[in-house]
Amino acid sequence: MNMQQPTGDHDDNLYTGPERVWSGYPNAGLDKALRAVGWTQQTVAGTSPVPRALDIGCGEGADAVFMAQLGFAVTACDPVATAIARTEQSAAAAGVFLTTVVAGIDTIAATVADCAVVTSFFVPLIKSRGDLEVLDRLVGPGGALIIAHHDNPSRQLERNGISPDDLIDPVTADTELSARGWQQVAGFTVAANHHSHAHRHRHPDTGDTYVPGDTVIRILRKPADGK
Repeated sequence: MNMQQPTGDHDDNLYTGPERVWSGYPNAGLDKALRAVGWTQQTVAGTSPVPRALDIGCGEGADAVFMAQLGFAVTACDPVATAIARTEQSAAAAGVFLTTVVAGIDTIAATVADCAVVTSFFVPLIKSRGDLEVLDRLVGPGGALIIAHHDNPSRQLERNGISPDDLIDPVTADTELSARGWQQVAGFTVAANHHSHAHRHRHPDTGDTYVPGDTVIRILRKPADGK
């Protein structure tokens, strides 16, 4: 099911080429992060109602498909319409259902809330946009937030015209949400040479294959009372 929201100017040509931009495999560390907060195929199956998961910046949909295969009711969002088209193709090929939304972090809160899991892999979180407040609203009471980003995001920030001073990195998000009462569940780094099938990643500007840098991941749990 596809839902459209106005999202401003984004590069809809990013995913129009014949080859994948990304590897087609779930991000390294996603399964470990989900297990850190108790989510496996067995625990998802044993939960009623079906727990919701939100993949922010879903790209070509590998993470969203993986969570749907675990049994989550998954919403996948990306501000690039062609990314959502690729995600829908990935879901169809895997035989899973996703709710897809053309939206960024600044607009997705109008569509979904009370999620058991929210993932944000390599999405720049912006201080001036109030992204932490949005994430706080998206995660339901007792739910988990998984944030991941490059240990050196300078190339991405430059490409998107984002000031480093306006970026909320995973460690900063961990610190600030913990100060609001969130539980620090786990934090770890995925080394560049441990990325699954890293040789198949393609640079979105040049199309060249490359090995991504280290990935910093933080997992937090929202208080059960939602405060």
